[in-house]
Amino acid sequence: MRNFFLLNTILVVTESFAQQEEE
Repeated sequence: MRNFFLLNTILVVTESFAQQEEE
């Protein structure tokens, strides 16, 4: 379960970073 949470957090951070790069 902890691994899933960690993966989910990384995904959210990556998506947020990608959105910042686009602007």
